[in-house]
Amino acid sequence: MNLQSLIRGVIVKVFQMLVSAPAGFTRELYEISEVAGHLLCCITLYKPEIYTQLRLSSEFRLKDLLISGLLSRGSAVTREFFQRVIYFLCENVRDLSVPLSQSPLFDLLGGMLDVKVFSSEQECGEACEVLLTSLETYKHIATFDSGKVKEMGELMDPIKKLGEVMNSIKGYQARESVDAPDTDKGLLGLLRLAEKLVSMQGYLAEVPAPLRNEAIDEVAFRCLFPLRKAIGDEAYSFKCKSQQSREAAFKLLESLVDFDETSMLSVLSDCLLSLPEHLDEPAVWDYTPEKAKRAACGYVGMRNLGCICYMNSMMQQLFMVPPFRSAMLSVKDNVLPSVDNPLRIDDNMLHQLQCIFGYLAFSTRQEFNPQRFCFAFKDSDNKPTNTSLQQDAHEFLNILFDRLERSLKPTPYARLVQSIFGGKICNQLVCSQCGTVKRNYEDMYTLSLEIKNQRNFHEAMDKFVANSPVSGYFCEACRNKVEVSKRTLLAGLPNILIVHLQRFTYNYDLGVNEKIHTKFEFPNTLNMLQYTEEGAASSGKQHAAEKKGGSEDEKETAFVTESDSSREESHEEGYYAYKLVGVVVHNGNAEGGHYYSYINTNRGENEGAEGYLNTESDPWLEFNDTVVKEFDFKRVPTECFGGAVEEYGPSLMQDIGDAAGANRSRSAYMLFYERKAKSQIPESSHGAESRAPVVMHDFHRLPMNVVEEIKTVCVPLSVTARDNSKWSRTMRSSCMRSWCSRGASARISGPSSPR
Repeated sequence: MNLQSLIRGVIVKVFQMLVSAPAGFTRELYEISEVAGHLLCCITLYKPEIYTQLRLSSEFRLKDLLISGLLSRGSAVTREFFQRVIYFLCENVRDLSVPLSQSPLFDLLGGMLDVKVFSSEQECGEACEVLLTSLETYKHIATFDSGKVKEMGELMDPIKKLGEVMNSIKGYQARESVDAPDTDKGLLGLLRLAEKLVSMQGYLAEVPAPLRNEAIDEVAFRCLFPLRKAIGDEAYSFKCKSQQSREAAFKLLESLVDFDETSMLSVLSDCLLSLPEHLDEPAVWDYTPEKAKRAACGYVGMRNLGCICYMNSMMQQLFMVPPFRSAMLSVKDNVLPSVDNPLRIDDNMLHQLQCIFGYLAFSTRQEFNPQRFCFAFKDSDNKPTNTSLQQDAHEFLNILFDRLERSLKPTPYARLVQSIFGGKICNQLVCSQCGTVKRNYEDMYTLSLEIKNQRNFHEAMDKFVANSPVSGYFCEACRNKVEVSKRTLLAGLPNILIVHLQRFTYNYDLGVNEKIHTKFEFPNTLNMLQYTEEGAASSGKQHAAEKKGGSEDEKETAFVTESDSSREESHEEGYYAYKLVGVVVHNGNAEGGHYYSYINTNRGENEGAEGYLNTESDPWLEFNDTVVKEFDFKRVPTECFGGAVEEYGPSLMQDIGDAAGANRSRSAYMLFYERKAKSQIPESSHGAESRAPVVMHDFHRLPMNVVEEIKTVCVPLSVTARDNSKWSRTMRSSCMRSWCSRGASARISGPSSPR
């Protein structure tokens, strides 16, 4: 068997098997491929004309096979293998009997330039490295061997190829995110390829002014920075969001303006000089822009201006309720901004709440400063919120709901708060003689439970609905003073059930407030049927049936009246089923402390799916003012139940971090439960324009006053701030080099063309 037959019969077939192999191919195939690769390299190195013969063969297209392997989607190992083979062929194999353009270097270079190797659907990192290395060799030869320039120019026109690459960049759908550190290798390859082609000017050809200006606009305003007046999707359409791709784009921009004073000054005036207008002055001396961007989990924190952690923790909980967030970002009260104050701040609480939600939804910064909301949210003396005064989170929520309802009353969202968070409680008086039930209904936004001397949620609820005797009550049905049983039941369940745990009490003996640190457990899921009117009626019937035939006293205590029985309503099982979606924790004592939230982020999705109530399997986050990070739900008992350290066992004492014998200072204060089968929001509070949910970057439905407020942060200033100093150094260096080398610039680049 001759060498050519060996390549055709063995090596090529092994390569074909490797290209078509799945990601998990066997180790034997990989070892055989390694041997085949070594054989090909040795044979072509020994007889370079073998490659020329294979290149001209119509039966075995070695070039196409190598490029296909380099772009294989099966495995990174496969692509790295073909990368090594191509490197060796390009660097070491040279058939002197044929023109340079037919050597492996330029044969493979031309093949890769002809194929659209950079796309979001292909893995092109290895192809990028090979192509860039080949172009570097191409540039090197053009520099030191002027006799080959014409020959190479026939193979590839760098200016034409630069135009094609820039068109590819313009139409490229980048897959990078501000929150994720992953780099789009296709975008990175295009930027690096364009920079390499631009750097060839002065050796092979000059970049024409129209192409240069178009490339500068694309790189500066669509890859690095969006247009300053952009809003919505346009503000997020800049392509380069990872550190690697932005560095490549900066390098490309520097090459484009290098030795072109007019272009450089235009970029400086359009981009760099306007940046300070959109950047806040750093609040700390060791300001690090990289640390000031949105958390990797994709959510924005809130700055604590002193003692407003109670506000921050509740705002994050409300923001994570999808229908409430959607409505807040959509409602228009048609009230002009009230800026009749020395600070020129819109003194409208609803507008400022919308701004908070707008920032939390669309900002790429690490945190939002709620100082404007604090100014608009007045206290009982009609003064701005005192940010140095610690307040109760439950009290703040009640005041916020009350003011929201007043603000939303003239809008189509008048019943928004009631339809999402509102339920009803029924206070009943049951006559012990005739069984007549007198009812009084009240609206409920939070379910406040007394937890003193209670071990868990169900014990607290049993106490909440327990009967208490009242003597001397005049029954209108009996026309006599009788003893009645007083009880409280739930008459209507909200979509979002907010439970307030009464951990703060007043000690009348000592005359001070105290915090209850005892352990209080709450479940991951709830079935609220037994605490409702219909549940009580159903259990009353069963109790009456069980007591049938008993003593007269038992019969008297086991009654169900016709009016009580008629209160039963038919609801599906999911109506009473809730899962835990949020916990507000208080860490401290009655005199002061700190609030923060744990929140389930799997909201508004898969509600009808089996396992929806398994909240422990959902992703959870901790929102602690500025810090937003992942939270392990398994830590809920140790972080939220409170109680003495010893109650959690010796295995957890070290993780808890509290001293033995002491009560835990951190414990749950408010619980958020989400119902599985939610009630529809009435049309009067929902509005036709809000039926579609507001999603991230959905700016077109925002009120204009909110748009104007959040416009500055729609631009990813955390990224621009990070790049500001780098860009300043880059442009300053280019500027100095250009102005100090005007003579050289004229000789090398010719006269500058106006942009």
